[in-house]
Amino acid sequence: MTDVRVEPGELRSASGKIKKAVDKGDDAKLDEIANGADFGHGDAAKAFSELMATWNVAVTKTLKDDAESAADKLNDNAASYERSERQSQNHFTGPAAGVPGPIY
Repeated sequence: MTDVRVEPGELRSASGKIKKAVDKGDDAKLDEIANGADFGHGDAAKAFSELMATWNVAVTKTLKDDAESAADKLNDNAASYERSERQSQNHFTGPAAGVPGPIY
C-alpha cells in the first residue's frame, strides 16, 4: 500500500449518505406489520409478532446505532487526515505563512 490517497471530503460525503440512509429506518413499521397480520392460528400470529418486534429493534436501534457510529468515525478520520496534513506542512513551512520551518 504505497499509493494510498484519502479525500476528507469523500469521507464526509460517505458519512452523510450513511446517516441519510439510517434516518429512513425510522420509518420502518415492522411492529405494525405484525399487528396487522392475519394468520388464523394464535401461535403463528404470536411467533410472527415476536419476530417483527425483534426486527423492529434491530432496524431502529441496533443497526442504526452501528451505522451512526461508523459515520461518526468517517468524519473523525476526515478531520484527522486534515490535521495531519496541516501538521506536515507546518513542519516544513512553519505554522505561519512565510515563516521558515525548524532548523536542524
